[in-house]
Amino acid sequence: MSGKDFASGELPGPHGEHELQEACSHCSKNIPLLKKSTRRWSGARMAGLKRAEISSRQRKPRAPGRSDASLPGMAARENPLRGGNKAMKLIRCLIPLLFLCSPVSALDDDGAPRALPAAHAHNDYLHKRPLLDALAHGFCSAEADVFLVDGVLLVAHERSSLDKRKTLKALYLDPLLERTRKNSGRVHKGGPVFTLLIDIKDDAGKTYAALHSLLEKYAGMLSEVRGGKYRARAVKVVISGNRPRLLMKSQEIRFAGVDGRIGDLDSREPAHFLPMISDRWSKVFKWRGKGTISPAEAARLREIVRKAHTAGRVVRFWATPEDPAVWKVLLESGVDLLNTDDLPGLRKFLLEQRGP
Repeated sequence: MSGKDFASGELPGPHGEHELQEACSHCSKNIPLLKKSTRRWSGARMAGLKRAEISSRQRKPRAPGRSDASLPGMAARENPLRGGNKAMKLIRCLIPLLFLCSPVSALDDDGAPRALPAAHAHNDYLHKRPLLDALAHGFCSAEADVFLVDGVLLVAHERSSLDKRKTLKALYLDPLLERTRKNSGRVHKGGPVFTLLIDIKDDAGKTYAALHSLLEKYAGMLSEVRGGKYRARAVKVVISGNRPRLLMKSQEIRFAGVDGRIGDLDSREPAHFLPMISDRWSKVFKWRGKGTISPAEAARLREIVRKAHTAGRVVRFWATPEDPAVWKVLLESGVDLLNTDDLPGLRKFLLEQRGP
């Protein structure tokens, strides 16, 4: 766990989030010990230096070419902690934790990554650890593209990338279920409802039917609509890509809503059926982050957010420039989800906006 890891914005170790949680869970216990050991080390160091100074005054002049280190006992007196002193080892281990547990830490009080409700992991499955990397950075929304292959939902951006081991169940549903059991019914302990955006890449009807059957097995953690009444739980599923709207609207029990488009802003569909308005940024706006967004486009953005929020829907744009200047405008305009492939970059930006 090196200073370089933290400076780069990457989480340390192969287990990321779990390593941070384990390290910081002991932080409050170890910091007093660190202070005590540091005082002991400082006192011992000063005593050693004083002894060395007295000795240097009293000893006979050394022969030409003979170093202090060659004098009997001098190395030990000048460095009283040589030999693997436990205090020094403790200090080296705990210095990184001072950063993590400082007032500007990106962690909650219990040592878990701070939940970032506005953070959405676009094409999340392309990261080294699908879902887990996003959770380790505090993201509260992630996207998975799916194909139906021999009755199994596989996660990939295109057919040429399909891998029978990368199932929606294994990469997303099972880990989310494990998290909700561990965190008292939430993906992030004490955090908001987590959004799982599932983008259907092939036949809308057949793939959604298989998806619904799979989601039924996770009903205890999924927000649902039953008889027209919505009940929120740990995870909200939203269907994007090829969306079988008529099929979904006909369901008495449903575990997912539909990802709308700008053309749905004036829709009268209930928010539980159409919970989100998404669209490609370049389809609606010309501004790419250089200079200042034009007054007309700024007003257009605010109006989109106003209409969506009035209907109880959240707003997301995809293919936005990976630029803090753009993120800032989106956030200040009320856009709910910031779409990114740059997990550490967006995490750093959002933490800076929120402050300690």
